[in-house]
Amino acid sequence: MIHNYCAELKEVLIRPLHRYDIEYLRKWRNNGELSRYLRNIGKVDKDAQIRWYEGYLKDSNTIFFAIDFDRKKTVGSLAIYNFNQQECEIGKIVIGDNEIKDRKVAERAFLMAMGVANHFLGIDCFKLSVHEDNKVARHIYTKLGFEKIGEHPFPNGGKELEMVADIEYVKGQFDVGEIVFFEDNSAITQNWSM
Repeated sequence: MIHNYCAELKEVLIRPLHRYDIEYLRKWRNNGELSRYLRNIGKVDKDAQIRWYEGYLKDSNTIFFAIDFDRKKTVGSLAIYNFNQQECEIGKIVIGDNEIKDRKVAERAFLMAMGVANHFLGIDCFKLSVHEDNKVARHIYTKLGFEKIGEHPFPNGGKELEMVADIEYVKGQFDVGEIVFFEDNSAITQNWSM
């Protein structure tokens, strides 16, 4: 979906995913280590990636973000999707830069994506699925207030845990006032208030 939603927290920025970002995504998706907990779609070539992006732009039920570090380097991506009234799914996160792994980039990006969904779209309930073996992601999600509500088999083996979180928990646990929301190419709108 074409959107203009942005958020910034410390040195991490989430912004709309642009065409010039998709080569990063393709390389990360084709990296077996980075994509081991994603659904197996095989090797993605440049033409397939372009077709995916063009389809994404027409998808009114998915918002992808690029994740930038220090406004200098694109280091990952994530999405909010499957909107249903005041809830949605969040995930499809990939951090493709090993140099920033210990900088809380994934946690901050996830928190900001939840904030964007709440601030701009009125979403207050978030769902996700995470592979049982993905301990790093599970730690982040638990810290953000996600609780297990079920599980299902994962096509590549093992199972995925189904988790849910409420925005009020997040607002009560984090200094969300530090998050700045704005729309791409516009002035800062406001901080997220409780």
